[in-house]
Amino acid sequence: KSMIKPRVTVVVETAQLMSQLMVANAQWKFPVEVTFFDSVTEALLELSSKRPDMLVVEMSMPRAQQEKTLQALENFNSRGRSPLSVVLVTEEKDLLSPNTSSPASSSIQVVSGPMSSIWLHAYLTGVVASCQI
Repeated sequence: KSMIKPRVTVVVETAQLMSQLMVANAQWKFPVEVTFFDSVTEALLELSSKRPDMLVVEMSMPRAQQEKTLQALENFNSRGRSPLSVVLVTEEKDLLSPNTSSPASSSIQVVSGPMSSIWLHAYLTGVVASCQI
């Protein structure tokens, strides 16, 4: 049975963590096409031309910038096509307010960080498992 590789874009703004994750990902051999970016802005620019199936963002920037990133992703998801599945990994509490229930934000999950290679391995394991169902 052939499986189309899911495309996952991972944004990591911490240089050391990014290099650790890239090395680990190369060793894991998951049937997933993983693309790394070190900037949310770069990733957003890429989304319109090369749309991934999922987007994971490590959010270690100041809270105000995290809120702007969340808003930009909600705006992206509210434009036409089916919303992009997004996971935001942050140590901020209550970044996604409970009264936000637009269709654009329903495909955005906020999980408590920090991101690590163990976290990414578990996430990609879940991606692979969900594609085999």
